[in-house]
Amino acid sequence: MKKNNFRLEKIFLIFLVLGLLVQIFFLENINYQNGNPEVKFCQDVNSSLLNKNIDKDSVKVETLDIPLFPELQNFKCLNKIFKSNQNEDTLTIYLAQNEIIFNYIYLFLVFFNFLIYSRYKSKNFLYISFFLVLNFYVLLEAIFIFTDIIYFTFLILLFPLLTYIKKVSNLFDSRYTFPIILLLGLILQLKYLSKEVVDWDISTFLIMGQDINRGYLPYENQFELKPVLLFYVYSFIDLMSQNDLKVVKILNDIPLLISSYLMYKTYKNKINSVYANICSLFFLVIMSISYYGVPGYSELYALVPLAYFFYLLETKLDNNWYVLGFLLSLSTLISLGASPVFFGITIFLIKKHKENVLKFFIGFSFPHLLVLFVYGMNKLLMVYIEANLLIPLNRQNNSTLEKLSLATSGFYEAIYGLINVNIILFIGCIVTLFSILYYKIFKNKKSEFSSLPYIFTSCILFLLFAGTVPHRFIFIIYFSVFYVHLISFDKFFKIVLPIYVLAYFVMLNSYFPDIYSNIKNYKLIESNYVLMSAAQDLKNYEYDSILALDHHLILYYLDKENDSYVNHPSNIFSDHINKFSYKDNDETTFRSLLENNPDIILCNSNLYVFCNKVEGYELIYLKDYYGIEIYKKILN
Repeated sequence: MKKNNFRLEKIFLIFLVLGLLVQIFFLENINYQNGNPEVKFCQDVNSSLLNKNIDKDSVKVETLDIPLFPELQNFKCLNKIFKSNQNEDTLTIYLAQNEIIFNYIYLFLVFFNFLIYSRYKSKNFLYISFFLVLNFYVLLEAIFIFTDIIYFTFLILLFPLLTYIKKVSNLFDSRYTFPIILLLGLILQLKYLSKEVVDWDISTFLIMGQDINRGYLPYENQFELKPVLLFYVYSFIDLMSQNDLKVVKILNDIPLLISSYLMYKTYKNKINSVYANICSLFFLVIMSISYYGVPGYSELYALVPLAYFFYLLETKLDNNWYVLGFLLSLSTLISLGASPVFFGITIFLIKKHKENVLKFFIGFSFPHLLVLFVYGMNKLLMVYIEANLLIPLNRQNNSTLEKLSLATSGFYEAIYGLINVNIILFIGCIVTLFSILYYKIFKNKKSEFSSLPYIFTSCILFLLFAGTVPHRFIFIIYFSVFYVHLISFDKFFKIVLPIYVLAYFVMLNSYFPDIYSNIKNYKLIESNYVLMSAAQDLKNYEYDSILALDHHLILYYLDKENDSYVNHPSNIFSDHINKFSYKDNDETTFRSLLENNPDIILCNSNLYVFCNKVEGYELIYLKDYYGIEIYKKILN
C-alpha cells in the first residue's frame, strides 16, 4: 500500500513538472517582436492601440487585482490583459491578478506540507508542495525567475526543520542572532528609499527642523501640532542629511533599530534570549508596513526614550527615579501619544513604589518646566500652550460614543490594511493574540513585566483620545509584543514561530524587487522623485515667498518656509486650528492667505477647487497624475 502511494506521488510530481513547464513557456502575456506586442485579451480593449508599432519603453505593464467572488468568470482572466489605457506618452496595460487568492493558496500549501511532513516524514511531500506552490505562483503572478525557485525551495525545506525545537532554540539563543535580525529588519526598510513621500507629516517635520536651523523657535515662525522636541530631532537630521532625502530616510531607521535593541535587552534580561530574538523579529516585520511604522513618525522617535524607560523600570532593582521621570518626559515632548503613559505609570507607582513617586514627578517635571521657561522668556508661552494643550484638547469634543465609533473604525482599517499587505502576518497576529488570551484567562498566567498592564492600558486609551490613524498603533504594537512570553515555549515554537518566519520571507519576497532596485540604483533614486523635479523647475523663476497648500516637501528641497504660518497643509483649513488663526470656510481662509501676495502657490485642484480660479496667477507647472499644480504671480 505504501509503495502504491509513493508511486502515485511520483506520477503526480511528473504532471506538476509538465504543467509548470507549460505555464512558463506558453503563458507569457506580452512578447515584443519588431515593436509589436503580442497579447492575450480577457475583455474588449482598444486593440488598435496595441497593434501599432510602438516603442517598448513607452509601454507600461501594471497589475490589477480583480474580484473573483462572486464573479467566478473572472478566473479565466488571470494573467490576461484586463484593460488598457493610453495617454500622450505612455500605453498602460493592466494584467488581471488576485494577490489575496494567491496568498490563501500559498498559505494552505505551506502549512499542509508542514503538517504532512511532520506526520509521515515523506520527502515526496516536500517535492509535491514545492511544485504546487511554483505552479500557482507562475499562474497567478506571471513571473518565473531563478531567485523565486531558490526562495520557495528554502521555505518548503524550512518548515519541517522548525519541528526540531531544540536545534531551532539553540539557533535563536546565539549571540549572533540579534545582529542578523536587525539586518533583516533594515533590509525591509530599504524598500521605501524610492518612495518620495511616505507620509506628508514627515515633510512637515523636515520643514519645521529647517526653520529651527534658520534661528527660530518652534511655533515662532511656523506652526505645527507636535511637541517641541520632535522638531529639534529633525533639525539635527536636516543638518546631518545636507538636504538629501535618501539620507533622511536612512537616519530615520535609527530609532527603529534602537527600539528593537531595547526590546531585545528587556526580554533577554527578564525572560530569555530566544523569546528576545523572535519577538524582535516580529516587531521589525510589522514595522516594515508603511502605515504602521515606517521610520520618521513622531511615535517611533518617542518610543526610544519610552522603551528605555520600560527597560530600566523592569530590569534594574536600584533605579534612579529622577532618570525614569526624565526619560518619560522626553517621550512626551516628542509625541503627545506618550502622555497617557504618565498617568498609567503614576497609578503603578502609587501601588508598587509609593515612596518614589515624588522623585519620579520631579524628574518628569524638569524638562517641561525648562521648555515653559524658554518660551515664556521669548513671549511665546501662549502659542506653546495652544499647540500642546488647547488645540489637542479642543479636538476631543466628540462624545464618548463618537470616540468609540472612530476607534472601532480605526481598528477595522488597520486590520483590513494588514490583511492586504501580508495575510500571513495577519494570521500570525490573530493566532498570537488568541494564544495570549487563552493563557491569560484559562491558564491564569501573569506577565513577568509588572508595569506592562498599566502601560498597555494607557496606550489603548490614547487611541480614544487622539484618534486611530494606523501609525498611532506603534506604542500598542511595541508593548503588546511583551505579552508573547505568556505562550508556552513548546506551542510558541510549533505554532507562532513558523508563522513569523514565513511572514518575514513573504514580505521580503514582495519587497525584493524594490529593495534590489534601490540598492543597485542608489545614486539614481532621486531621478524618480517627482516633487524634487518640480522644485528644480522652480529654481528657474524669481520669487521670494511660497504658499504651499499641498506637496510641501518642495519647500524642504528649496529650504523655504511656508507663507502660511500654519505649516501643515491640512491644518491650514482645520476647524480646530482656524479657531486660533483664520476664520470661516476653506475658500475664505485661502483668500485671507492671498492677502500676503505670495509669489508662488503650490496647490492641488483635486483637493481645493478654488486653486485654479485665482486672479493674477498663471499656471507654470502641472503634473496632473500626481495632482501637482504650481502657480506664479503675474508681474504687471
